[in-house]
Amino acid sequence: MTHLLRTLSLSLGLSAGWLFALGLSAQTDIVSLAPHPDPKGVSAPFAGHTPQGLLVAGGCNFPDVPAAEGGKKVFYDKVYRLSLNAQLPEASAWDTLPSLPDSLAYGAMATTAQGLVCVGGRTPRGMSCATFLINAHGLVDRLPPLPVKMAEGCAVALGDDVYVCGGEQDGGQCGLYRLRTNASTGWERLKDYPGTPRLQPVLATDGRALYLMGGFYFDKDKQRCILPEDILVYHPDTDKWRRQGRLPKRPDCRRRGLVGATAVSVGETIYVAGGVNPDLFGQAVEGHAPADYLRQDPQWYGFNDGLWTFHTATGRWQTVLTDDRLARSGGVVTTDGHRLYMICGETKPGIRSPQITAIDIVDMVKNP
Repeated sequence: MTHLLRTLSLSLGLSAGWLFALGLSAQTDIVSLAPHPDPKGVSAPFAGHTPQGLLVAGGCNFPDVPAAEGGKKVFYDKVYRLSLNAQLPEASAWDTLPSLPDSLAYGAMATTAQGLVCVGGRTPRGMSCATFLINAHGLVDRLPPLPVKMAEGCAVALGDDVYVCGGEQDGGQCGLYRLRTNASTGWERLKDYPGTPRLQPVLATDGRALYLMGGFYFDKDKQRCILPEDILVYHPDTDKWRRQGRLPKRPDCRRRGLVGATAVSVGETIYVAGGVNPDLFGQAVEGHAPADYLRQDPQWYGFNDGLWTFHTATGRWQTVLTDDRLARSGGVVTTDGHRLYMICGETKPGIRSPQITAIDIVDMVKNP
């Protein structure tokens, strides 16, 4: 990647009232934990935090022949738990738990008090509508299936309710669904989100509303990749969506997308990490990528290596640190309230990472 592209991907500026301040990663405790048991790593797994450790389930990679050479993508049903060592995080160790009901990747997930709720995804045979709960001990319980098959969507828990939206859905809908985990009513469809469908968006909550950001949609008629920049906010008490601001622009006023990124919230602070360079990604989706697109060094792709925060009460965006270990797409970020954990993902198209990165956020929470 050229110096200019790298500068753009690492920089954040002021635009239309959005405030960005560059944090210093040297002041933040960032450590690499024991890597995922698969040395090639996985992308798009189900993952979340429980009191017993991190749960990582499913995912996909190219185990034999690289994607650049026409390799076949393989999906997994393995479930692992990383038992965390608070005093010495680097000494944390993996356990193997019972497998998933199917080999899955690109599903939506939400961490609840009961465990990790996993929804939809892709199998070797196509999209899934399956919903299940993985508890802290690895036991898998089936939940009511989603009314539509879905992949590359997103989910979040608000109280005892799990909300799912985005992604590719049967018929191309923009459906929002809710599952009340303490009831037996199954999924209910709520108000569709406005605009085009959004594949690979992020969804988070501040405890009151849902925030849907980023994603992409390929308009087949116009042969154009659409990367929404508006932030959509859903209020469960009124079952209504509204637009509330936009994603920040780059310093040169070009778009800044959120595709393949990951988000998690602590109170009114939403943490966003990872994701692709929207310009290069859009070119590839539209069929304009160079012939050697899959053969570049990871730095060329310009994946986001910053950790951003969005404060829902003020609308303030901030870059709190940058670190090469965060430059991943298709990873999952989760939290225990004290640390963020960036789990797996890909470092470039087709190349996965087994890396698990822990970031101390205590000072960030105290000083938003």
